[in-house]
Amino acid sequence: VEDSTILDGNPSKLNENDLQMLISDLLDGDQSFATKNGARFNMAQREIAKNEFHQSSIIVDFIVQCMEPGINSFLKRTKILYDLQYLSHAHPKEAELRKTSKDMFLKVITGTLADELLSNYLALLGGGLQEALEMGLEGSEQQLTLIWQLVVSVMSDLYRRLKQEFESPPYTVLALSDADPTTFALEWNRLQQKFTACKYCVDIEFTSSLLEAYPGPLSANTRSGKQTITEIQRFLGSVCDGKHPHRTHHALETTAEKEERFQLAATRKIRRLSGWNIFQKQELEGNSLDPGSYRNKVKAIGQAWAHMSEEEKLPFEAEAARLEELRHELANTPLAAPNSKSAKTQALEDQISRNSCKLFSARRLLLNEAEFDRHPLWQLPTCLADSNGAIKASKIILDKTDEEIDAFLDESLHKPIEAPEAPNDDEQEESLVHESPCFPFLCCQSDNEDRVTRLVKSLYFGLRDHDIKTGSLLLFTHTLADGSDSISFPCVLGVTMKKPILHILIRASLDDQQVYLVAPGESLPHFQLSHAFFVELLEKHHDSHDTSKPFKMIVEAWECKGFLANNGPTVELRGNPTSLLCKFQISSDQKSQQRKSSGPVKVPFGLDKINKRRKAGKAKARKKIVNQALKKKDRKAKGAKKEVQKKGLDQRSSDSLSMDSDPSSENDDSANESGEDLDQEEIVDPMSSTVKEAEQEVKEAVKEVVESDSTRSVAAARVSQNPASFRSSFFAKEIGLDACAIAVSGRSVCLQCKVKIAIHSVRFSWYHSTLRPSSWCHSHCLFQLVQATGLKDQAIKKLKEIVSDCTNKASSSQNVFDPILAEARKVLAALESAD
Repeated sequence: VEDSTILDGNPSKLNENDLQMLISDLLDGDQSFATKNGARFNMAQREIAKNEFHQSSIIVDFIVQCMEPGINSFLKRTKILYDLQYLSHAHPKEAELRKTSKDMFLKVITGTLADELLSNYLALLGGGLQEALEMGLEGSEQQLTLIWQLVVSVMSDLYRRLKQEFESPPYTVLALSDADPTTFALEWNRLQQKFTACKYCVDIEFTSSLLEAYPGPLSANTRSGKQTITEIQRFLGSVCDGKHPHRTHHALETTAEKEERFQLAATRKIRRLSGWNIFQKQELEGNSLDPGSYRNKVKAIGQAWAHMSEEEKLPFEAEAARLEELRHELANTPLAAPNSKSAKTQALEDQISRNSCKLFSARRLLLNEAEFDRHPLWQLPTCLADSNGAIKASKIILDKTDEEIDAFLDESLHKPIEAPEAPNDDEQEESLVHESPCFPFLCCQSDNEDRVTRLVKSLYFGLRDHDIKTGSLLLFTHTLADGSDSISFPCVLGVTMKKPILHILIRASLDDQQVYLVAPGESLPHFQLSHAFFVELLEKHHDSHDTSKPFKMIVEAWECKGFLANNGPTVELRGNPTSLLCKFQISSDQKSQQRKSSGPVKVPFGLDKINKRRKAGKAKARKKIVNQALKKKDRKAKGAKKEVQKKGLDQRSSDSLSMDSDPSSENDDSANESGEDLDQEEIVDPMSSTVKEAEQEVKEAVKEVVESDSTRSVAAARVSQNPASFRSSFFAKEIGLDACAIAVSGRSVCLQCKVKIAIHSVRFSWYHSTLRPSSWCHSHCLFQLVQATGLKDQAIKKLKEIVSDCTNKASSSQNVFDPILAEARKVLAALESAD
């Protein structure tokens, strides 16, 4: 304070309030960053010194300690995969690392690792707390309850991540890589049946493609079936070990080194063919010799070539000249994809040896890139980018200001006329349901699928509304159909997911007011998804074919308190259901309830809640001034109205007579009189220029809003009368085939087979919705897509338009539309010949 000079240079004027304000300003300033960090550091030191922090650290330590073997296993396999990435097939440790990587991967997807980690946590509940008590854990009821909730939460989440996720394809398919042929054939045929019945019962990315590549049932008793099983298992094994089966010796090259090697291969000088090369190839053709015999054979061929005359060498020289011309023509032909080679290019490659074709591959690839850059499709007015993906400079408007662009957009129909309706709670919660892919125990085509989904949602809403925590005991009670008896199912609530809605339940047992997570005679808890739990109940205790009767259950939620039970020299942690938290009913026909309002927001440790008021802007201040002026104007009008009402009828009649006789004088007198009365009623300040300008702006804004609303209403009426004419060109007016083009990249995916479309291949655009952009489709998949959608007439009509358009344009373009025309005619002929 003695060094402060902010208040007139006199520090004695600083009182306690000023000092507090000064300190708060310093803490809020940008220059007090070190001060803030120092304050937070001191707060952290004080928290660490507290006993509560020591107790929490003990709990976190032995909770994480049980998970360390799993963490180390994942880190070890990460190191193995890193080593395999840079090891060649000839490395002595490569085979051993691949086997170790595969074994560790199978250990995870088969659930063995999850069982080991769950056993560690069961050991923690059984007697592992003895070490924590010796380390200084107090063991209060609150701490034991927290430990119970943490252990239940971690165990259920481990089951969800490391076991439940791997119980469906593709992991069940990868686990068959080490299965015997009989078991593999049975599981493979079962997957084929499920995939045939429902495409969502297997994953689309891996298993469905594999099943389509190897269709039909497999048999382990036939030779072809065994070969197919061996081939599939070899592929699955290469996926499990993480080693790419086709890695080259250039794996350690950097991008710059690979580019340099490519440029050298493209620009190197290739030796010309001579008659000696043709003669040598002819003499060695069909012979398989060892190195010694090969040298002697070549020496003898060389002596024979030296003793030949010029006339005898002439045919070989002519053949060499012919092949050299073909090689020169091939070197100037771009390198095309294997499935898109022309007949001429294929004939050239057939006449030239395979090694000669490889010599010109890099050079032809450069020609391919140059031809791609010069493709006429980039010059079309509808193409906004060039071959490198950059926007064309001619498409960028530089002579328009932002205001002009905004004005143009406001006048167009690019902006929506009205905001879309917000989804209600039912629609919003409907999107949370896990729909695809199917569960291993429940197909989306099953009769129970809808009822199970409604039961899971009903349970989710009940737990959410009553704020039930993990570790609570849920007692499900169902009354039988005849009403004679009821059955109960005790479960401990594990983790709960919101998107999609999932509950992990632990089938527990009750004995003497104690909750046991492991049933008698079992070594691990019985985990179940809430979907599987309800499927089991519907199949056993309800008529699964009678969908008219709803399935109802009463759910009781009990709070479980943790306590220590003596078990010989050690103590065990168990749960005790002490109090009933809530009781609610779930039903297969119950609708969602209203969401409860969220509570206050909690900020992290060491941070304060920000409650800064926003500064009022000019518009807000102007609006306030205008409102005050309008209120004064209203009060002035009300005062004048009261004065007129106080006057009698005679006075008003005399005033009207005098007004008829002398209107000008009466107007002046009445104005003065009303002005004097208003001055006596209330003193009104004169309106300033700022208020007048603000009032004028408000009037103009109101007028502009009214005009905008009228324009929008007219546009909305026109759209409602003829919606199709106002739809953007980005969407379609009808569903089906739209156009045909050449793929300018290899990133588009086929709508039918879900496989990427190769670059420079012919593709068709297909509108599957009037509210969505179009999708691309292979030319060979278009026939299947038309048959599946039933839009044969529309497709034939559009294909005829494409053929006619390409025929008219073929004369003006140099073979640009020939591939499109050929594919369109091929598909059109197939559709017209189909029944």
